[in-house]
Amino acid sequence: MQTPANPETDAQRLASPASLSVLDTAPDRRVDETVEAKDTLTGLSSREAATEWLARQSTSHTRAAIYLDLDGFTSINDRHSRAAGDRVLATVAERLRGTVDDSHMIARLGDDQFVVLLNDVTEADLARTIARIRQRVDQPVGCKYTEIPCTASFGASVALPGDTGGDLIGAANRGMYREKRLRRGL
Repeated sequence: MQTPANPETDAQRLASPASLSVLDTAPDRRVDETVEAKDTLTGLSSREAATEWLARQSTSHTRAAIYLDLDGFTSINDRHSRAAGDRVLATVAERLRGTVDDSHMIARLGDDQFVVLLNDVTEADLARTIARIRQRVDQPVGCKYTEIPCTASFGASVALPGDTGGDLIGAANRGMYREKRLRRGL
């Protein structure tokens, strides 16, 4: 029997590292290890933590995903340096944290891709959140003696009945690529 979702308890669990039981080589002994569910560069949750978070959310609430990919990120690493690229990623993470409260999830999926997962939101909430994120992210990042332009392409998705977390993130990802193609005029 599945216990009902409790947002406060779920948020507390997310705030602490996930526990993983691992078998020791000695018979009949279990070792508890703590696995960090954080991206080491940005401090945001990892892809795995985001997937777990979505699995714990109640499907009776409207779940949504906002997927963003930084535009031209490879050229930032090539032109300015990997350290500058890391600074951009860390700054974007900081800006994202300032856009949603702790009842939602922000994760770095890898490279220059992020996802913001929302639970119990209306479509109007989703639209306002996207606008707020775009306003904060699409600003230059100060790095040493220069400012590096920073923009992102966005995609959003609202979960349909029966959608898994992977379905939700995948739909938002496809929306992001549609926007990226439109912005490039393809």
